[in-house]
Amino acid sequence: MKVIKLAITLLSRLQDAINNDNGDGGKLSSFAPTITPAPTTATNPTALPYSTTVDGSTDISSRNPTVYTSPPTVLTHPRRNDDSNKLDILDFTPHLDDDEPHSVLPDHIVHERVNLVANYTNGIRTFACYNGAEAIRYAHSIGLYTVAGAWVDTRTDKATEEMECIINLAREGVVDLASIGSEVLTWSGLSAEEIVEYIAWFRQMVPNVMVTTAVKYEAMMDVKNQEIIIPAVDVLYINYYPYWSGYHISLALAVHKAEHAEMKAIAGDK
Repeated sequence: MKVIKLAITLLSRLQDAINNDNGDGGKLSSFAPTITPAPTTATNPTALPYSTTVDGSTDISSRNPTVYTSPPTVLTHPRRNDDSNKLDILDFTPHLDDDEPHSVLPDHIVHERVNLVANYTNGIRTFACYNGAEAIRYAHSIGLYTVAGAWVDTRTDKATEEMECIINLAREGVVDLASIGSEVLTWSGLSAEEIVEYIAWFRQMVPNVMVTTAVKYEAMMDVKNQEIIIPAVDVLYINYYPYWSGYHISLALAVHKAEHAEMKAIAGDK
């Protein structure tokens, strides 16, 4: 998180020194596409794959994992052509050092900070929906690829709120890829079966949007996790950390390439 904040801060300081081609101070207004509003109702309003208790709370444990193998429907909203000189996807938070951590910032602040990075990346990825939804909406409106995160862990009530948030956000037509959970197999106490239940819930409610979950390389080397996670996602999203794994910086790139080759072989067409 500190690295992301530092990157955004540095980009902010560089902004005034850069002569933007579009001449609008980095606001990218000239790139904004015409957006056709998406339906706000579910395209598949079938029964939810979970039960509800007497008090109305969601009982996640009652749901059975569901494996979906049908291909997703690719979104066709207008976007800028990807620029090979830019980052593919940038992990993004609008928060800087003076902001309250995890707070929901005003929309205009979020827009300004998306603009700070928009000249350097083809898309952004957020980690939570409750404070990342506006960044996704705005990024979509200026033609960036959007990977919208939902933060889920063992706090079932919070996870349910996040799931409802990302389902509603995806129904707005502004999400290219939904990422349900970030390294939950490693840090957040959920099993592969449990995270796939959340993925199945999202897919049933928004079947036309691609979905994945972020997994550490070491966790995905577990054959059981491979057998459960890979069939359930549209794209295998792997995080590599050579430094955390104990490798010297001189070996980091080679290790990263080797680990990625392993994951490509395991993932098949994903």
